[in-house]
Amino acid sequence: MDQKSPYPERAKLEARVWDYVRAGWSVVEQTGVHATLIRNDQLARLSLDQDGNVVTDGAELPAFFLDGRAKAWLVMLVILLVTFTVAYLLGFLR
Repeated sequence: MDQKSPYPERAKLEARVWDYVRAGWSVVEQTGVHATLIRNDQLARLSLDQDGNVVTDGAELPAFFLDGRAKAWLVMLVILLVTFTVAYLLGFLR
């Protein structure tokens, strides 16, 4: 059953926190409108502003961030490229 959150802006914060977690960050503290994450010596604080937008204070994720599914597709494409390149070089595809 798919229920909509009564606080959609909190869903934005939760999604952003999961982006950080998938990138290897650990959640130190999380409330409804604030989250604190840590990785190595870097600290990131995420919070909601008055308009419901997620604001980052501290370290940010790189602009090129892939979720798990995109990484899997990228790895699969690289494997196929390497396989066909090796097959071509060995003479199987001539």
